Amino acid sequence: MAHLVEINAARSESERAAQIFLAKYLPDSWIITTNIKERNFSGRRKPEIDSVVVSPLGIFIIDFKNFRGSVTPMTNHVWTGLEENLFDQADDNVFPVKDLIERRTGETVWVNSLIVFTHKDGELNWQTSDVVADQRLRVAKIGDVEARIRDIASRRGNRNNLNSYIARKSLEALKPVDIPEQAFQHEDWQKLSAEFKSATNAPPPKLVKPVAPTFTSTIPNLGRAPQPDQTAYISPVPIRRAAQAHLSQ
Repeated sequence: MAHLVEINAARSESERAAQIFLAKYLPDSWIITTNIKERNFSGRRKPEIDSVVVSPLGIFIIDFKNFRGSVTPMTNHVWTGLEENLFDQADDNVFPVKDLIERRTGETVWVNSLIVFTHKDGELNWQTSDVVADQRLRVAKIGDVEARIRDIASRRGNRNNLNSYIARKSLEALKPVDIPEQAFQHEDWQKLSAEFKSATNAPPPKLVKPVAPTFTSTIPNLGRAPQPDQTAYISPVPIRRAAQAHLSQ
């Protein structure tokens, strides 16, 4: 069971129910917030965020959609069954959240977005969709949220992983009412924090001074060892003289 952290009140009963559902079924080490109102953002773009998941796998903005019926996601056109392209709104929400966290923490964080359909009668139709595989991971039914987050994170390797220190600072930047003390005590956070500490405390690699190459001519008395990084030069004059002396004998 994930930790549900209060920030602002949900706009609707369906959003509140979705937040509670995810808190119940997401892993114990994960954290999910309630809504984040426009007043928390200082830039020109002031979104209202339905929820944010803070996990060892990264930070994910959740955009709940309580639509019923069949919906066909499209890349650049309105989605069939809707009057808008939900990718546009989801993408617009990423920068304000990322900017808010980075300005308040001084840390660089990776933020992604996830469009989550919550209605039990909602269906995603991919048969006529032109959305590529990577983008399809950003659209999910509410029961598939954990799987989608893990799929997205796995494609990025460990580049988006959070240790408990940065995760806590990121969560604090969103100005929650309170952060449960046990929120970052799970072994998943402890492991990542230990790995982060080990990596940052590791001594720098020793620099080995390169040895300059040496060269010795294989022809006695006809050449000399060049200086490092120079090409060996053998004068043809002694060779010519030796050949002439041999012919005159």
